[in-house]
Amino acid sequence: MNSMSIPVLILAEILGTHSDIFTISKVPVQIGSSISIPCLYDQEYTNHVKYLCRGYSGFSCSEIVNTKQSHHTGRASISDDAYERLLNVTFYGITKDDTYYWCAVKKNGFDAKNHFELVPTTGVSSLYVDRQQYTAFERGSVFVVCHCENAMAGKWCKLGSVCVTGQSGFIDGAAVTLHHNVPKVFNVTMSNLSAKSSGWYWCAVGGVQMPIHLTVKKQEFLASTTMFPTSTRDFSNSQPSSSYSTWVTKSTSAGENTKSLQDHKSSSLVTVLIVVLILLLLVTLTGVFGWKIVRSHKTTPEEPIAAASQTGDDENIMYATVRHYRNPATELKDQEHNEGTVYCNIAFQDGAN
Repeated sequence: MNSMSIPVLILAEILGTHSDIFTISKVPVQIGSSISIPCLYDQEYTNHVKYLCRGYSGFSCSEIVNTKQSHHTGRASISDDAYERLLNVTFYGITKDDTYYWCAVKKNGFDAKNHFELVPTTGVSSLYVDRQQYTAFERGSVFVVCHCENAMAGKWCKLGSVCVTGQSGFIDGAAVTLHHNVPKVFNVTMSNLSAKSSGWYWCAVGGVQMPIHLTVKKQEFLASTTMFPTSTRDFSNSQPSSSYSTWVTKSTSAGENTKSLQDHKSSSLVTVLIVVLILLLLVTLTGVFGWKIVRSHKTTPEEPIAAASQTGDDENIMYATVRHYRNPATELKDQEHNEGTVYCNIAFQDGAN
Protein backbone atom coordinates (compact mmCIF):
# COMPACT_ATOMS: atom_id res chain seq x y z
CA MET A 1 0.00 0.00 0.00
CA ASN A 2 1.55 3.31 -1.07
CA SER A 3 1.58 6.46 1.06
CA MET A 4 -0.97 8.22 -1.18
CA SER A 5 -3.68 5.63 -0.53
CA ILE A 6 -3.49 5.83 3.28
CA PRO A 7 -5.09 9.30 3.57
CA VAL A 8 -7.78 8.24 1.11
CA LEU A 9 -8.71 5.19 3.23
CA ILE A 10 -8.73 7.25 6.42
CA LEU A 11 -11.00 9.85 4.78
CA ALA A 12 -13.31 7.11 3.52
CA GLU A 13 -13.45 5.62 7.03
CA ILE A 14 -14.36 8.95 8.58
CA LEU A 15 -16.89 9.99 5.96
CA GLY A 16 -18.31 6.54 5.38
CA THR A 17 -18.29 6.65 1.58
CA HIS A 18 -17.63 2.94 0.92
CA SER A 19 -19.23 1.94 -2.37
CA ASP A 20 -19.71 -1.68 -1.26
CA ILE A 21 -22.56 -0.80 1.15
CA PHE A 22 -25.70 0.94 -0.11
CA THR A 23 -28.45 2.45 2.01
CA ILE A 24 -30.75 5.46 2.16
CA SER A 25 -29.40 8.79 3.35
CA LYS A 26 -32.11 10.59 5.39
CA VAL A 27 -35.45 9.35 6.80
CA PRO A 28 -38.07 11.48 8.60
CA VAL A 29 -39.76 9.55 11.42
CA GLN A 30 -42.14 10.42 14.25
CA ILE A 31 -40.85 10.34 17.81
CA GLY A 32 -42.02 7.23 19.66
CA SER A 33 -42.60 5.20 16.52
CA SER A 34 -40.64 2.38 14.84
CA ILE A 35 -38.96 2.06 11.47
CA SER A 36 -36.85 -0.41 9.47
CA ILE A 37 -33.78 0.58 7.46
CA PRO A 38 -32.16 -1.69 4.80
CA CYS A 39 -28.47 -1.82 3.97
CA LEU A 40 -27.31 -3.70 0.86
CA TYR A 41 -23.73 -5.03 1.02
CA ASP A 42 -21.36 -6.48 -1.53
CA GLN A 43 -21.28 -10.24 -2.13
CA GLU A 44 -17.76 -10.60 -0.76
CA TYR A 45 -19.12 -9.76 2.72
CA THR A 46 -21.71 -12.57 2.83
CA ASN A 47 -19.94 -14.45 5.64
CA HIS A 48 -18.66 -11.40 7.51
CA VAL A 49 -20.01 -10.06 10.79
CA LYS A 50 -22.23 -7.02 10.35
CA TYR A 51 -23.15 -4.43 12.97
CA LEU A 52 -24.99 -1.19 13.64
CA CYS A 53 -22.92 1.74 14.78
CA ARG A 54 -24.13 5.01 16.35
CA GLY A 55 -22.41 8.36 16.08
CA TYR A 56 -21.74 11.26 13.79
CA SER A 57 -18.33 9.93 12.73
CA GLY A 58 -17.78 6.47 11.35
CA PHE A 59 -14.30 6.53 12.82
CA SER A 60 -15.52 6.94 16.41
CA CYS A 61 -19.10 5.56 16.36
CA SER A 62 -20.25 3.08 19.02
CA GLU A 63 -21.36 -0.44 18.10
CA ILE A 64 -24.93 -1.18 19.29
CA VAL A 65 -25.87 -4.61 17.89
CA ASN A 66 -24.16 -7.14 15.62
CA THR A 67 -25.05 -10.33 13.75
CA LYS A 68 -22.71 -12.57 15.75
CA GLN A 69 -23.69 -12.03 19.37
CA SER A 70 -26.25 -9.34 20.18
CA HIS A 71 -28.99 -9.38 17.52
CA HIS A 72 -31.39 -7.37 19.64
CA THR A 73 -31.30 -4.66 22.28
CA GLY A 74 -34.10 -2.76 23.95
CA ARG A 75 -34.41 -0.25 21.14
CA ALA A 76 -32.82 -1.80 18.05
CA SER A 77 -32.52 -5.15 16.28
CA ILE A 78 -30.45 -6.40 13.36
CA SER A 79 -30.86 -9.30 10.92
CA ASP A 80 -28.75 -10.52 8.01
CA ASP A 81 -30.26 -11.99 4.83
CA ALA A 82 -27.22 -13.56 3.18
CA TYR A 83 -29.19 -14.68 0.11
CA GLU A 84 -30.39 -11.15 -0.66
CA ARG A 85 -27.21 -9.59 0.79
CA LEU A 86 -29.33 -7.37 3.00
CA LEU A 87 -28.67 -6.10 6.49
CA ASN A 88 -32.00 -5.03 8.01
CA VAL A 89 -32.03 -2.69 11.01
CA THR A 90 -35.19 -1.93 12.99
CA PHE A 91 -35.55 0.86 15.54
CA TYR A 92 -38.18 0.94 18.29
CA GLY A 93 -39.41 3.98 20.22
CA ILE A 94 -37.56 6.67 18.29
CA THR A 95 -36.35 9.60 20.44
CA LYS A 96 -35.11 13.06 19.53
CA ASP A 97 -31.53 11.87 20.05
CA ASP A 98 -31.74 9.13 17.39
CA THR A 99 -29.99 10.75 14.46
CA TYR A 100 -26.74 9.39 12.99
CA TYR A 101 -26.16 5.68 12.43
CA TRP A 102 -23.90 3.46 10.34
CA CYS A 103 -24.35 0.07 8.69
CA ALA A 104 -20.97 -1.65 9.00
CA VAL A 105 -19.15 -4.85 8.05
CA LYS A 106 -16.11 -6.15 9.92
CA LYS A 107 -13.12 -6.88 7.71
CA ASN A 108 -9.37 -6.72 7.67
CA GLY A 109 -8.10 -3.17 7.95
CA PHE A 110 -10.82 -0.56 8.13
CA ASP A 111 -14.38 -1.83 8.41
CA ALA A 112 -16.74 -1.12 5.52
CA LYS A 113 -19.40 1.41 6.57
CA ASN A 114 -22.11 3.65 5.21
CA HIS A 115 -24.26 6.05 7.18
CA PHE A 116 -27.88 7.14 7.28
CA GLU A 117 -29.63 9.85 9.22
CA LEU A 118 -32.93 9.68 11.10
CA VAL A 119 -34.88 12.94 11.38
CA PRO A 120 -37.18 12.68 14.44
CA THR A 121 -40.31 14.86 14.26
CA THR A 122 -43.10 15.62 16.72
CA GLY A 123 -45.74 16.39 14.11
CA VAL A 124 -46.55 15.16 10.63
CA SER A 125 -43.40 14.20 8.76
CA SER A 126 -42.54 15.75 5.42
CA LEU A 127 -42.63 12.26 3.83
CA TYR A 128 -44.41 9.14 5.06
CA VAL A 129 -46.25 6.00 3.94
CA ASP A 130 -49.09 4.08 5.58
CA ARG A 131 -47.05 0.88 5.80
CA GLN A 132 -43.56 -0.42 5.05
CA GLN A 133 -44.39 -3.99 4.04
CA TYR A 134 -46.25 -5.06 0.87
CA THR A 135 -46.97 -8.48 -0.63
CA ALA A 136 -48.00 -9.34 -4.21
CA PHE A 137 -47.93 -12.25 -6.68
CA GLU A 138 -46.02 -12.80 -9.89
CA ARG A 139 -47.66 -11.16 -12.92
CA GLY A 140 -49.77 -9.16 -10.49
CA SER A 141 -49.42 -5.54 -9.39
CA VAL A 142 -49.00 -3.42 -6.29
CA PHE A 143 -50.20 0.09 -5.43
CA VAL A 144 -48.32 2.36 -2.98
CA VAL A 145 -49.23 5.84 -1.74
CA CYS A 146 -46.48 8.25 -0.68
CA HIS A 147 -47.57 11.32 1.32
CA CYS A 148 -45.42 14.41 0.94
CA GLU A 149 -45.59 18.19 0.56
CA ASN A 150 -44.10 18.46 -2.91
CA ALA A 151 -45.66 15.49 -4.72
CA MET A 152 -44.58 16.68 -8.16
CA ALA A 153 -40.94 16.15 -7.20
CA GLY A 154 -41.52 12.57 -6.02
CA LYS A 155 -39.61 9.62 -7.44
CA TRP A 156 -39.55 5.84 -6.91
CA CYS A 157 -36.26 3.95 -6.47
CA LYS A 158 -35.07 0.42 -5.75
CA LEU A 159 -32.15 -0.21 -3.43
CA GLY A 160 -29.10 -1.09 -5.50
CA SER A 161 -30.94 -0.45 -8.78
CA VAL A 162 -32.45 2.55 -10.62
CA CYS A 163 -35.02 5.29 -9.99
CA VAL A 164 -38.14 6.30 -11.93
CA THR A 165 -38.57 10.06 -11.92
CA GLY A 166 -41.04 10.80 -14.72
CA GLN A 167 -44.53 9.45 -15.23
CA SER A 168 -43.45 5.91 -16.10
CA GLY A 169 -40.48 3.59 -16.38
CA PHE A 170 -39.22 0.09 -15.66
CA ILE A 171 -37.38 -1.51 -12.74
CA ASP A 172 -36.13 -5.09 -13.17
CA GLY A 173 -38.73 -5.73 -15.88
CA ALA A 174 -41.70 -4.42 -13.86
CA ALA A 175 -43.63 -1.47 -15.27
CA VAL A 176 -43.73 1.54 -12.94
CA THR A 177 -46.26 4.38 -13.21
CA LEU A 178 -46.22 7.53 -11.07
CA HIS A 179 -49.41 9.60 -10.56
CA HIS A 180 -49.05 13.18 -9.33
CA ASN A 181 -52.66 14.31 -9.80
CA VAL A 182 -53.56 14.30 -6.08
CA PRO A 183 -52.34 17.18 -3.85
CA LYS A 184 -49.67 16.16 -1.33
CA VAL A 185 -49.73 12.57 -2.62
CA PHE A 186 -47.99 10.68 -5.37
CA ASN A 187 -49.13 7.16 -6.18
CA VAL A 188 -46.88 4.38 -7.43
CA THR A 189 -48.18 1.43 -9.44
CA MET A 190 -45.93 -1.52 -10.24
CA SER A 191 -47.32 -4.15 -12.62
CA ASN A 192 -46.13 -7.33 -14.33
CA LEU A 193 -44.22 -8.27 -11.18
CA SER A 194 -41.72 -11.11 -11.07
CA ALA A 195 -39.49 -12.74 -8.48
CA LYS A 196 -36.83 -10.14 -9.29
CA SER A 197 -39.24 -7.41 -8.16
CA SER A 198 -38.87 -8.45 -4.51
CA GLY A 199 -36.69 -6.15 -2.43
CA TRP A 200 -36.45 -2.75 -0.81
CA TYR A 201 -37.74 0.41 -2.51
CA TRP A 202 -38.23 3.97 -1.36
CA CYS A 203 -40.27 7.06 -2.06
CA ALA A 204 -37.98 10.04 -2.43
CA VAL A 205 -38.76 13.76 -2.37
CA GLY A 206 -35.94 16.25 -2.22
CA GLY A 207 -33.28 14.95 0.12
CA VAL A 208 -35.40 12.54 2.19
CA GLN A 209 -36.52 8.95 1.54
CA MET A 210 -39.01 6.48 3.01
CA PRO A 211 -38.10 2.75 2.60
CA ILE A 212 -40.73 0.15 1.61
CA HIS A 213 -40.23 -3.60 1.28
CA LEU A 214 -42.01 -5.64 -1.42
CA THR A 215 -42.33 -9.43 -1.35
CA VAL A 216 -43.43 -11.09 -4.62
CA LYS A 217 -44.71 -14.65 -4.20
CA LYS A 218 -44.60 -17.29 -6.88
CA GLN A 219 -47.75 -18.86 -8.31
CA GLU A 220 -48.39 -21.70 -10.78
CA PHE A 221 -51.11 -20.08 -12.89
CA LEU A 222 -52.30 -16.64 -13.86
CA ALA A 223 -53.60 -14.54 -11.02
CA SER A 224 -56.83 -12.64 -10.74
CA THR A 225 -55.92 -9.27 -9.27
CA THR A 226 -58.19 -7.25 -7.01
CA MET A 227 -57.43 -3.90 -5.42
CA PHE A 228 -59.02 -3.08 -2.10
CA PRO A 229 -58.63 -0.31 0.51
CA THR A 230 -56.87 -1.10 3.75
CA SER A 231 -56.16 0.69 6.98
CA THR A 232 -53.68 -1.91 8.27
CA ARG A 233 -50.35 -0.43 9.27
CA ASP A 234 -47.24 -2.45 10.01
CA PHE A 235 -45.24 0.35 11.62
CA SER A 236 -46.35 2.93 14.12
CA ASN A 237 -44.44 5.70 12.37
CA SER A 238 -47.32 6.04 9.88
CA GLN A 239 -48.82 9.48 9.75
CA PRO A 240 -52.58 10.32 9.81
CA SER A 241 -53.90 9.43 6.39
CA SER A 242 -55.62 11.95 4.13
CA SER A 243 -59.07 11.40 2.64
CA TYR A 244 -57.46 9.34 -0.09
CA SER A 245 -57.36 5.74 1.14
CA THR A 246 -54.38 3.55 0.53
CA TRP A 247 -55.02 0.76 -1.91
CA VAL A 248 -53.04 -2.43 -1.96
CA THR A 249 -53.16 -5.24 -4.38
CA LYS A 250 -54.52 -8.61 -3.47
CA SER A 251 -53.82 -11.35 -5.96
CA THR A 252 -55.63 -14.65 -5.79
CA SER A 253 -53.71 -17.52 -7.29
CA ALA A 254 -55.66 -19.62 -9.74
CA GLY A 255 -53.30 -22.45 -8.97
CA GLU A 256 -54.38 -22.39 -5.33
CA ASN A 257 -58.04 -22.40 -6.39
CA THR A 258 -57.45 -25.37 -8.69
CA LYS A 259 -55.68 -27.25 -5.94
CA SER A 260 -58.59 -26.60 -3.60
CA LEU A 261 -61.03 -27.93 -6.23
CA GLN A 262 -58.93 -31.07 -6.74
CA ASP A 263 -58.80 -31.66 -3.00
CA HIS A 264 -62.59 -31.33 -2.83
CA LYS A 265 -63.06 -33.87 -5.66
CA SER A 266 -60.67 -36.32 -4.00
CA SER A 267 -62.54 -35.98 -0.71
CA SER A 268 -65.90 -36.62 -2.45
CA LEU A 269 -64.50 -39.73 -4.20
CA VAL A 270 -63.25 -41.14 -0.90
CA THR A 271 -66.67 -40.53 0.68
CA VAL A 272 -68.44 -42.39 -2.16
CA LEU A 273 -66.07 -45.35 -1.87
CA ILE A 274 -66.65 -45.57 1.87
CA VAL A 275 -70.44 -45.55 1.39
CA VAL A 276 -70.23 -48.30 -1.27
CA LEU A 277 -68.05 -50.47 0.97
CA ILE A 278 -70.47 -50.07 3.87
CA LEU A 279 -73.43 -51.05 1.65
CA LEU A 280 -71.58 -54.13 0.37
CA LEU A 281 -70.76 -55.14 3.93
CA LEU A 282 -74.42 -54.78 4.97
CA VAL A 283 -75.61 -56.86 1.99
CA THR A 284 -73.05 -59.58 2.78
CA LEU A 285 -74.01 -59.71 6.45
CA THR A 286 -77.72 -59.83 5.55
CA GLY A 287 -77.14 -62.72 3.11
CA VAL A 288 -75.12 -64.73 5.64
CA PHE A 289 -77.70 -64.17 8.39
CA GLY A 290 -80.59 -65.19 6.09
CA TRP A 291 -78.73 -68.30 4.95
CA LYS A 292 -78.22 -69.40 8.54
CA ILE A 293 -81.92 -68.90 9.37
CA VAL A 294 -83.00 -70.94 6.33
CA ARG A 295 -80.53 -73.69 7.17
CA SER A 296 -81.70 -73.90 10.78
CA HIS A 297 -85.32 -74.46 9.63
CA LYS A 298 -84.50 -76.82 6.78
CA THR A 299 -86.10 -80.33 7.12
CA THR A 300 -84.79 -83.67 5.86
CA PRO A 301 -86.81 -84.77 2.81
CA GLU A 302 -88.74 -87.94 3.14
CA GLU A 303 -87.18 -90.84 1.27
CA PRO A 304 -89.63 -93.67 0.99
CA ILE A 305 -88.02 -96.97 0.22
CA ALA A 306 -90.17 -99.77 -1.11
CA ALA A 307 -89.10 -103.40 -1.19
CA ALA A 308 -91.16 -106.14 -2.80
CA SER A 309 -90.84 -109.82 -2.32
CA GLN A 310 -92.85 -112.77 -3.42
CA THR A 311 -93.53 -115.47 -0.84
CA GLY A 312 -96.12 -118.05 -0.15
CA ASP A 313 -97.50 -121.00 -2.09
CA ASP A 314 -99.82 -119.00 -4.30
CA GLU A 315 -97.89 -117.54 -7.19
CA ASN A 316 -100.73 -115.15 -7.96
CA ILE A 317 -100.34 -113.31 -4.66
CA MET A 318 -97.50 -110.70 -4.32
CA TYR A 319 -96.45 -109.37 -0.97
CA ALA A 320 -94.81 -105.88 -0.66
CA THR A 321 -93.12 -104.32 2.35
CA VAL A 322 -93.02 -100.52 2.42
CA ARG A 323 -90.93 -98.65 5.03
CA HIS A 324 -91.41 -94.91 5.36
CA TYR A 325 -88.54 -92.90 6.87
CA ARG A 326 -89.31 -89.60 8.56
CA ASN A 327 -87.21 -86.93 10.13
CA PRO A 328 -85.90 -87.51 13.65
CA ALA A 329 -88.63 -85.44 15.28
CA THR A 330 -91.35 -87.43 13.52
CA GLU A 331 -89.69 -90.74 14.33
CA LEU A 332 -89.46 -89.74 18.00
CA LYS A 333 -93.14 -88.89 17.99
CA ASP A 334 -94.01 -92.20 16.29
CA GLN A 335 -92.03 -94.07 18.88
CA GLU A 336 -93.98 -92.38 21.63
CA HIS A 337 -97.24 -93.70 20.01
CA ASN A 338 -95.71 -97.16 19.42
CA GLU A 339 -95.87 -96.72 15.69
CA GLY A 340 -93.42 -98.77 13.70
CA THR A 341 -93.34 -100.49 10.37
CA VAL A 342 -96.44 -100.36 8.24
CA TYR A 343 -97.20 -103.46 6.17
CA CYS A 344 -99.47 -103.40 3.18
CA ASN A 345 -100.78 -106.57 1.54
CA ILE A 346 -101.83 -106.23 -2.03
CA ALA A 347 -103.50 -109.21 -3.81
CA PHE A 348 -103.70 -109.39 -7.53
CA GLN A 349 -106.37 -111.78 -9.00
CA ASP A 350 -107.07 -112.91 -12.48
CA GLY A 351 -110.21 -111.63 -14.18
CA ALA A 352 -111.69 -115.17 -14.33
CA ASN A 353 -112.16 -115.28 -10.59
